[in-house]
Amino acid sequence: TINYISQVDGIEPVLVGHSSGGGLFQAVLQSGKAKSSGLIPLCAIPFTGSNTVYKNWGKEDPWCMTRLLWDLGDMRSPLSTPTLVKKVFFSEEYEGVEEFSKTLNRGESYFWATSMLLKYADAKTIQQSCNNKVFVVGGEEDKLVTPNIVQNLASEFGTSSEVVSKSGHMIMVDRNWREAADVVVKKMEEWFSKSN
Repeated sequence: TINYISQVDGIEPVLVGHSSGGGLFQAVLQSGKAKSSGLIPLCAIPFTGSNTVYKNWGKEDPWCMTRLLWDLGDMRSPLSTPTLVKKVFFSEEYEGVEEFSKTLNRGESYFWATSMLLKYADAKTIQQSCNNKVFVVGGEEDKLVTPNIVQNLASEFGTSSEVVSKSGHMIMVDRNWREAADVVVKKMEEWFSKSN
């Protein structure tokens, strides 16, 4: 799809990926199968591995693994109630959890969830595949990809990061989603303004 967009539009797209999707974009750029004009990971699994992210999930929901086993490995088990969804995905003040919970995918692959546990890429290769344009965005109240993980990822890339206030892991639908969108748009304008 990335290569198709590049062919149709005549320009490599900026990849903006959230959570595991941000991890996937890092892996694709690492593979050399696609190039982009820039990379903006949003609360993304870092290329250094997701083990810390899953440890953070366990801290927020100590019964997560027990529930997963009890439910015979149902990948929806850790997010089976609006209370569990809010606990790991949203800021304290977010109120749309009931509606959001209804939209969650009913299944996720174990392979997908575990494929990024350990380091799966390196900063230099990713940067070469996206014109050395990387900007890392996180949520102040993200309990999974914490602001510390966001800052560490930015440091690995030798780039800047921004943490959006009062936002949890689901930064693009949490209460400050407009601020998150503005942060992304501002960075792309900075990267691609005619004066650059």
